Amino acid sequence: MKKLKMEITLVFSLFVVSVQTETVRLVGGVNKYEGRVEVFRDGRWGTVCDNGWDFTAANVVCREVGFGNAVTNVFGQNPGDASQPILLHNVRCTGQELRLSDCPSKTGSGTCDHSEDISVRCSPVNDFDVRLVDGLHLNVGRLQVYRNGTWGQVCDRHWNDDSADVACRQLGYVRSDSWVESYKLQENASPIEFDLFQCTGSEGSLMDCVSQAWNEDSDCGDFF
Repeated sequence: MKKLKMEITLVFSLFVVSVQTETVRLVGGVNKYEGRVEVFRDGRWGTVCDNGWDFTAANVVCREVGFGNAVTNVFGQNPGDASQPILLHNVRCTGQELRLSDCPSKTGSGTCDHSEDISVRCSPVNDFDVRLVDGLHLNVGRLQVYRNGTWGQVCDRHWNDDSADVACRQLGYVRSDSWVESYKLQENASPIEFDLFQCTGSEGSLMDCVSQAWNEDSDCGDFF
């Protein structure tokens, strides 16, 4: 448990978030959880040089593509095609960024060549893993739970402070500061995966709480 005074706030934006084009991807790995880091800029995909790259930057990438934290960096073993541009070098992340584009970096290849293209290996996501999305900071956002290969929304039925505290501890924080049950599901949003969670507050994760999967007979109108 992190010994921080940071308190996660489950407060979700009440506006429609525009759908953004994919800007980071992993390419050429043996599975979807690993690969060469490529970024999309100015209408083209390109690689990232390993100059200045560290585990913190790898964690930012893994979160951005929807996986768990980074397991390892892989240096120079999966070079891009010679025709590809090297778009970034000297990437310096603090670990608090929501996406790689938020990290300070230098554009272009600098003195790099494709033998220095960075790859990462991320940890897989498992059923009942949780994340926060569409927030302005890492500790604020709309709650999603992973189930059957999909990140999905959670209905607010029976949700309470105990459930919020469990979700926050699962994310590595101390407890929930507040939560709001007025998020309206928007068109093209992630599917609804859970109709309810009932937690006592002592559980280690939402998987340990009483839960009910979403079904078409559910009459939930508000979501996290």
